[in-house]
Formats: sequence, structure tokens, C-alpha cells
Amino acid sequence: MKNKIGQFKYSFNCANTPQSALVMILLSGICVFLQSLAQLSQYGWGGFSYIVFPLLLFLNALPLFLVMAFIYCITDRVWTAFSVTAVVMDILLVINFYKVYFRAETLSIHDFSLFNEAKGIMGGYKFPVPFVLIALTIISILLIIYAKKYIKTAKTSFLSRLILLIVTAAIASGSYFAFYDSKKVYSSLPSFGGQFNDISMSTHKGFIYTFLSHASAYSYKKPDTYSGDVIKRLMGDSPDAVTVPDKKVNIIAIMSEAFFDMEAAPNIEFFENMNPTPNFDRLKDESLWGHILVPGYAGSTASTEFEFLTGLNISQIDSAMPVVYKTHVNTKTYGLVRMLDDMGYQTSAFHPGSAWFYSRKAVYPRLGFKKTEFEDDIEYTAGDKINYYISDAYTADKIIKNYNDYLSENTSDGFMSFTVTIQNHGPYPDKEPLIKRIKSVGNIDEHGYNILSNYANGLYDADALLGKVCDSIEDDKTPAVVVFFGDHLPYFDADGKYLTALGLDVTSDSPYALENRYSTPYIIHGNKALRELKGDNVCKNIEHISSSFLAVEMMKYTGLSPSPYFKSIENIEKKISHMSDYFYIENGQNTASPSEEGTKAINDYRCIAYWALRDYSKIK
Repeated sequence: MKNKIGQFKYSFNCANTPQSALVMILLSGICVFLQSLAQLSQYGWGGFSYIVFPLLLFLNALPLFLVMAFIYCITDRVWTAFSVTAVVMDILLVINFYKVYFRAETLSIHDFSLFNEAKGIMGGYKFPVPFVLIALTIISILLIIYAKKYIKTAKTSFLSRLILLIVTAAIASGSYFAFYDSKKVYSSLPSFGGQFNDISMSTHKGFIYTFLSHASAYSYKKPDTYSGDVIKRLMGDSPDAVTVPDKKVNIIAIMSEAFFDMEAAPNIEFFENMNPTPNFDRLKDESLWGHILVPGYAGSTASTEFEFLTGLNISQIDSAMPVVYKTHVNTKTYGLVRMLDDMGYQTSAFHPGSAWFYSRKAVYPRLGFKKTEFEDDIEYTAGDKINYYISDAYTADKIIKNYNDYLSENTSDGFMSFTVTIQNHGPYPDKEPLIKRIKSVGNIDEHGYNILSNYANGLYDADALLGKVCDSIEDDKTPAVVVFFGDHLPYFDADGKYLTALGLDVTSDSPYALENRYSTPYIIHGNKALRELKGDNVCKNIEHISSSFLAVEMMKYTGLSPSPYFKSIENIEKKISHMSDYFYIENGQNTASPSEEGTKAINDYRCIAYWALRDYSKIK
């Protein structure tokens, strides 16, 4: 028996390069097992489901083998190649776990450019340590110890390793372009997971394969249909030409952190006169209002603001849905701010958070803002913070002050400010709320009640900001409008169980669930001077338009004459009011596949986007 055990222990004697390669093939399979183990916590046993599909198993194992082979060619040690590969893979799996847990999104290659953002918000979160991560760590350590002790590699010639390195590079290059760089291949491969849920798809097709298949999506290729003639057809000879209005309407735009229509949830009941959005409710009677469909679920703040400020739809620019400020806005970009600047408006942006977050300090000037202010540019006290962030009460006062400073200049330049609030960013405290607004919420535990109640109190503060800003401009003689909208749903938990408890389906693939998942409220409210100037019915409800069309709706509401660029976007909206990687709304109907006419509109939209992000800077 002892001899048999000894033979087993020393059975991995790699006397030459082919034998080493065979052992690394076996070890790459072991790494795939570790990957499946780590993903158990996300969708249960679905983490092992792709093993039954040979091609998916191969596509997850191949990159691990190639990394091992590369390290082996350098070190001439199989155990070293395995150890480094396993450790790097484990780190990626752990990061992926926490990103899914906190942000309901899988890890992408672009996330490594967001290290500062992640570091800046980690302090407020509690990190659970589930059994699967403990098991992953323990098993990996034991395997590395075993590999070091029992996988013996004889010294091989430099020539043999050089040949293996060349073969490895050739296989890596060929397989990447054949399999990993093809969205069509990824979509065609089988999966037990829901096709509209990225986390489910990643789990059921394997983290390594999904991670690599999305890596190339960050390049921005010119659309196949793009040409100067197409741009001329869509926007004429001067896409950015403007007509300066005789009487300018001042614009105050506010994107409110995690602003959500909590009162519309069917399973929640508030105490009498304690509903969290009384101002939003009262302002509806003299406003354009409804719900926009935003790019991200419980995150992707910068994506929503990008869509509003440019009129562009991220899903039609980059299917990987990256943080677009980091990837695509790297030069002068056309949009709402530049159009207003060409009309003579004074433009400013304010965010009471860090300037580096989402690269806003660099991006805002590229979008055309003449003035920017961030947390480091303002004076505040500890009393101006709630939880971890500067309060909406402080932000409201700052918005009003900036507007009044403009009015005191007694100029007719026109004013446009854009503010991104931050107070109601999660995590929401798991402690008894100071004010109890919620009477009951379906079947929910104390932990969930506290989180939802503290969020509701933050929602009330956001609504108070809306009311205070609108009331402050109501009697001004200068026409002015407030555009107020939420950036995404609040993040309560990784599984969406608290949103489900509220009576909202956000987890299935149904059209109703998809609309719930990406829907936030908006309101466009003009002051008395603007309402008198319009002279028509100022109360109107428009539902389920993409956040990329919100600026167009604002222009129609105020009577602002759009540039040919925005007029072309308005024409797109008439055909398809929402578009994403998950579903479209065409002629008021939710569909997974647009019609031939809708597809043509989408292709035109992509050409408009390329002009704004790339060609505009060449002519300016």
C-alpha cells in the first residue's frame, strides 16, 4: 500500500516538454473545477452546468492552459506555472464574486481602470466571506503545496520551450479571433441561464470564457454603414448648427442618486402623510413626467448621465456597456452642453463627490462644460454629510446659489447647470431609522426593513431637493426649467430580494421585469414664466423612453430649437423609444428584435454616435 501511495505521489514526473504539456492540460481542468466552485454562490449548481458542454469546457480551460504553458516556457517548472495561474485566477474569481454581490455586475477587463473608484467606495461596505470562497482558498493552497512537492519537472532544452512558446502564441492568437472575439459565437453556445441576465450567462458559460469574450468590446469600430453621405443625409452639412433663441430658457438639470419610484411598488404601505416623494407628486400637475429606461441596474451612474448629456445610447456604441467616460469620451464630444455653448449659454457641472470618480474632471470639459465643481472645490462641515456623503440639502442650496449668482450678473447669456447628487448612494444603514415612514413591506425581515426605511428617508431628502429648487425659481421673471431624474435603481442586495419584496419583478426575463429593472422616474418642470411663455397644456405623462432621449424631450418642452444633430436623434425616438442589449420598444411595443425599419434607425443612430464621439473633434 505504501508503495502504491508513493507511486501515486510521484506519478507526475515530467521528463520532457510533451509530458509537461499533458500535466498542464490536467491542471487546467482542475482550475476549471475551482472556477465552478467559486461561482456556486451566484447561481447554485449552475456554476457546474457548462461542464456538460464540451466546447464550453474547452473554452474555459484553454486560456488557463495557455497561461500555464507561457509561464512554464519562462520558468521551466510546471508547479510554478500552475501556482501562478491558480492564484491569479482565484483573485479574479474573488473580485468577480464581490462585484456581483455589491453591484449586480460581472467583472470585466475594463474594471481594472476603475481601481481608484472601487477603493474610494469600499470603506462603507461589509464584505461577507461565504463558504465557497473559503473552500476555494483552502483547496487552492493544498493543490499548490501538492504541486510543489510532487510534480517534478526535469530540465528541458531552451529549444523545446521556445517551440512550445511559439505554438502557444499561435494557438492563443488563433483561438482568440476564432472564439473569444466573436459575440456571435458567445451568443450561439448553449446555456441553462437566462439570456438577459449577464450574471446568469457568466455563471452558466463560465467566468473565464465570458471575461475574455467581452474583452474586445471596448474598442470602438466605425459602423459599417458610416460615411460622409450618411451623415449629410441624417444631419445636413452642419450637424452642430444652432439657432439662437430670442428668449433663452435657463436649464437646471439634476441627476439624483438612486432616485426610485418607491410609492409605485405594490407591496409597500407608508404611514399617513409620510410618503417619501410629496414634491414629485405635487409637481406632476404642471410638468412633463414619467419614467426613463436607463443603461444600468443598481449601478452605472455615469452611463445615465452620458446618455442625457449626449443624446446617445450606450448599448448601440459598445455592447459591453463599459464606463463610457473611461473608454470612449477621450476627446471633444458633441452633445447638449456644446449645443448650448454655441448658443451662448453659460454651462457648469457640479458633483459633491470626488473629481476623479469616473474621470469626471477630465470628461466634463470634453463634453463642453466651461465650469466644474467637485467636493474639493467647496466648503462644507461634517454636519453637511449624511452617512458617508454630502447631503442633498447642501446640494440644493449650492444649486440655488449658483443660479442666483448667474441672475445677479443681469445678463441674457442663458444658463445651464448639471448636478449629480450623491447622498442616497448605498450602502443603506442596517439600523433602526430615525424616522419611520414605512408601515409594512410584504414579507420582509428586520434587516430588510431597516435598509428600505433608511433608503426611504434618503429618498425624502432627494425629493426635498427637487421641491426646494423648483420653488426657488417659480416666481423668476426669466423662463427656467428643472430637469430631474434618477440614474438607476437603488442597490439593496445581490439577489434583488428586497425589490422583489416590494412587489417588483426585476429578476426574470419577462418584458415587465426588464422594464422594472431599468426604470427610474423623471420630471421636467418649468417655472411660471416658462408656463406662460408656452401657453399650452404643461401637464403630460410620457413613459418608458431611453434616458438618451430625455434631452430631446426637454427641448420640445421648452421650445428650444435643436441642432440638426439632436433633430436627427428626435427622428430616431419617433421610431424606437428605447433600445438596449436586452430589449427594444418600437411603436410602443416591447420586442427582442426590431423591425427592418427599426434596424435601419438603429444603424443611423450608431452613425450619429460615431460622428459625435470621433469626427466632431476633427472639425473643431
